[in-house]
Amino acid sequence: MKVVVSIFVNPTQFSIGEDLDKYPRQLEADLAKLQPLGVDCVFIPSQMDMYPGDSLCHVEPSKFSGISEGIARPDFFRGVATVVCKLFNIVQPSQAFFGQKDISQCILVRRMVQDLNMPVQVQVCSTIRELSGLAMSSRNAYLSASERSAASVLFRALHGAKLHCEKEGPQRTVSREDIIVIAESILLSEPLVTRIEYISVASHEDMTEVHRYDGTAGGVIISAAVRIGTVRLIDNVLVGECSKHILG
Repeated sequence: MKVVVSIFVNPTQFSIGEDLDKYPRQLEADLAKLQPLGVDCVFIPSQMDMYPGDSLCHVEPSKFSGISEGIARPDFFRGVATVVCKLFNIVQPSQAFFGQKDISQCILVRRMVQDLNMPVQVQVCSTIRELSGLAMSSRNAYLSASERSAASVLFRALHGAKLHCEKEGPQRTVSREDIIVIAESILLSEPLVTRIEYISVASHEDMTEVHRYDGTAGGVIISAAVRIGTVRLIDNVLVGECSKHILG
């Protein structure tokens, strides 16, 4: 088996006014990290390679336009689905690995593979975190020292909501409203949180919002998007049996 890593900043998943032009690009650092890992090939297409002209076709995951991240970023999921489909067609992988931090993308890609009969096994890998709990992300490079310290509040808020759901065992039922109140209260305790875009309590099957956490019904995904200063960060936790469905 050969291991291929793709590196591509995809323009079609950025909306007008987002940070495409200044998005962190650290190719040399990325290649240095890959060198000792036994990677056989690094695929680094240009924008012209991936989008050589006016395209007539794209992949439209219409249901995802209504989930929390889709409402916040209207063009995002069409861009993700289209570029991943193109990458799968070019590379022809038997297995593909995605990070849990971008949980909506992970679920979208799994559903696309299922719905379009793609011969790819999609594996979701646990989020890699800094010691503070902050999920590692390219956008962390935007954070100042004080913002980076404050940014750990996002994971604390989500983890606090997760503990509240699970503290009395699998029979516990917690309303969506209670989960959001707990996460929101922790986020609002940090002055450098300038905006809470959303806190989501969603199904692991399609990221649609649910009314409650029920420990006997497969668990939920609690996710959020916040601004630390001007920097947008996302994160999520898997609650109850949900981790078996996502990471299993």
